[in-house]
Amino acid sequence: MRTARMFVLLVLGAMASAPAAAEEVQLVTTNGLFDFRGELLAFDGARYTLRSSLGTLTFPADEVTCVGAACPDVNEVASAFKIAGGPLVQRLLVPELLDAYSLGVDTDISRGTTADGNALYELLSYQGESIVDVELVERDGAAAFADLARGEASLVFSHRQASAEEAAEITGRDAAALHRLKLERILALDAIAVTTGAQAGVDALSPDQLAAILSGDIRNWSEVGGSDLPISVFTREEGADLREIIDTLLLRPRDAAFRDDVIALDSDESLNAAVATFPNSIGFTDLGAIVDRDPLPILDACGTAVPPTAFTVKTGEYPLGSAVYVYAAKGDISVHARGMVDFAQTSAGQEILALAGYIDLRPEAGPDRLPAPDWAGDEARRLSTTFRLREGTEPLDARDRLELEFLADYVRSGRAEGEELLFVSHGEDGPAAARELLSLLFASYPDIEERLTVGFRALPADAAATAPCGADAGITVQIWSRPLAEG
Repeated sequence: MRTARMFVLLVLGAMASAPAAAEEVQLVTTNGLFDFRGELLAFDGARYTLRSSLGTLTFPADEVTCVGAACPDVNEVASAFKIAGGPLVQRLLVPELLDAYSLGVDTDISRGTTADGNALYELLSYQGESIVDVELVERDGAAAFADLARGEASLVFSHRQASAEEAAEITGRDAAALHRLKLERILALDAIAVTTGAQAGVDALSPDQLAAILSGDIRNWSEVGGSDLPISVFTREEGADLREIIDTLLLRPRDAAFRDDVIALDSDESLNAAVATFPNSIGFTDLGAIVDRDPLPILDACGTAVPPTAFTVKTGEYPLGSAVYVYAAKGDISVHARGMVDFAQTSAGQEILALAGYIDLRPEAGPDRLPAPDWAGDEARRLSTTFRLREGTEPLDARDRLELEFLADYVRSGRAEGEELLFVSHGEDGPAAARELLSLLFASYPDIEERLTVGFRALPADAAATAPCGADAGITVQIWSRPLAEG
């Protein structure tokens, strides 16, 4: 049972910005257990501020309902919103998030369909009163971003980033405004996995080779060092989220398109069965959909075969990793739309995303060891948290900033207790970048500074076991952990 502490933050003293003649309202928690009366001092779209007999209180807007003539005209704005996105996201990820979010804000949830056949979710108070309707609209990326720009959707879930043109339409300015206005966030990670038939005869392929196979420029396994057999290509149907990821990562950057005779299947189960049946085949699917076979390692820019695992996707080293993005409409959106996205980026929300088959963003320990056991110690382990600092006023991108937040959560959870976190960098500019990163961490999350023991290690740029690869790697800082006793 939730208590009043989940809904109320007591602020000592009256707020200086209070209006001269505030009227009385009633704020009722969504579970119906508590209600508070008083003068409404302020509403900023996310919180109500109320002067009551208990003092000045603030309430998260997604956990209370405002009753009274002086309530802001938020209920019409918040009473319904639309989420647009691809079919996999809409049928799996978003419903799971909505279910978990409804529990988090103490509401019931009902499911139905609209007259157009779209999925409709309704959040209800425990008295059965409607709080908000959420309509899920299946759209491909271009159509979903167009809906967002026109104000027809409040949120878009996408497996690709908005293009510069789409970003300009959404913001009314330019692509950089997406970040300034905080309209783009990363929720989770995903990856393309490649499987081959029993007689393909290859151990690894590069992204360039995969693109050539998909486009038809390569049609025989012997052209990539395999058997003298024609290549049969299986992938998901047109319109599937996976097709858009493949196009974004492999085909579009090389000005290529799917060959005409690609065999499209409408389920991951059918695709896995087809690859198992046809010995000359290659299949492209989501990493989480692979069953009873090992996916093919993919060659990175340095020619290293990288297996697709949650760890290599999190570190950014697997070449076919992707992200799940959420975009918000510019201007006012429902507090519940905002609240659902905020929830998705908490540890509890990340657990839901992992259960839905995506790769969460929380740090995890990997199998790698530092290449200098004389000082690192046998128990040193690399964490998946990896930063790529770039030149300019914004050294961290959206993913890096989220990595920073989850690293702070890692420390708060106690998992770093008795450990030293090593900020491991490569090359002559690495140490300065690592110290800048630590400064950003403490500036953003000062509460963890006293709970964290840190060290720095600068490795040669070509330290084979841990060096970043590729011209776009930036200045890479990896996070490693070792017991303090090892120091």
